[in-house]
Amino acid sequence: MTDKVSYLIATLFIDGVILALGYYFNFEFVAISLVAFSAGRKIGWFLSKYLFFPAPTPLLIVFLVVYGGMVAMAVDIAINHFMPATTVKWIFGYGAGLYVAVPHYGLFHEDDVPPWLRLRHLLMDILPALAFVGFALLFAFGPMR
Repeated sequence: MTDKVSYLIATLFIDGVILALGYYFNFEFVAISLVAFSAGRKIGWFLSKYLFFPAPTPLLIVFLVVYGGMVAMAVDIAINHFMPATTVKWIFGYGAGLYVAVPHYGLFHEDDVPPWLRLRHLLMDILPALAFVGFALLFAFGPMR
């Protein structure tokens, strides 16, 4: 069995244990947030490597705004479904969502980014986080509430 398959099996097992414990101890929002935190990080890394970095800049801007908005929508759906306490909502909802909204966080060491990609790297740091905050505010306080 290869290392990647072993890692995938271990990750799925741990995620299943977290979800089962969350259901058993009645803290589903935290359990789902932790699993989504891990899965969202991997999805962000995948999209960064194969979609965001190779994309032309105008398309990259659209992708990053949509990505930040999708993360905000997922957080809003989870918050409205589970109705967690305020502290839990802010830490495991908005905090985890903001972390996941920066798609390439932890993928590269900052010193390894070539000088000609630093501006793109900075754009990928800031734009989806701003989009997440904007869309989260819109979903929380917007006209559809």
